[in-house]
Amino acid sequence: METQQAHISAAAPAPPAPLGDYEDFQPLSTWQTTESHHIVRLHLHGFRKEQMRVRLDSRGILSITGERPAAEEEANERSHSGRRRHRRFRKEIKVACRSPDKIRAKFSAGVLTVALPLEANPRDHNEDSVSTRISINLESAPLYCSAAAMSGYLWRLRKWFENLPRVGKVCLVLLGVALLMGLVAALSVSFWISSRHVTH
Repeated sequence: METQQAHISAAAPAPPAPLGDYEDFQPLSTWQTTESHHIVRLHLHGFRKEQMRVRLDSRGILSITGERPAAEEEANERSHSGRRRHRRFRKEIKVACRSPDKIRAKFSAGVLTVALPLEANPRDHNEDSVSTRISINLESAPLYCSAAAMSGYLWRLRKWFENLPRVGKVCLVLLGVALLMGLVAALSVSFWISSRHVTH
């Protein structure tokens, strides 16, 4: 299995969160096991790479956290205080791997993919929780994200269609019907012309 090198840096304190109201949520996640890795995928549409953190502590707790300002459509649901809302999540997973250099993280098409090796490779550690940050890669990695990227594109397309006004949806449906009828008409004419050549 091909993997990409993840650069590990010492854990730094997260920047202070901006003032505002928070909405905690749990992102949709899936778990897959391959011949050599456990792969967890989190659907985080609307997030950017720099708004997420992936960390592994010395006790084998993998923490995935993120925070972002509410999107335009979500901003309409501001609290009565008038302050801008933020969405945030935190997911913790107990893993066998204690070596952050063997864990790969990638963000593509709104899906965060974290690949963990099946083989446990414990390292010497004390009982104190020492957190190491795992960088999130943005480069292509078809091995981990081909299906996830496609689901991300489909999700964004569906959200785009849902956010269209009713008139826009009707126009889009009519356009699709017109294109289909045009295709049928073109095929019919082509068949009619070819059949005339055959008879003559």
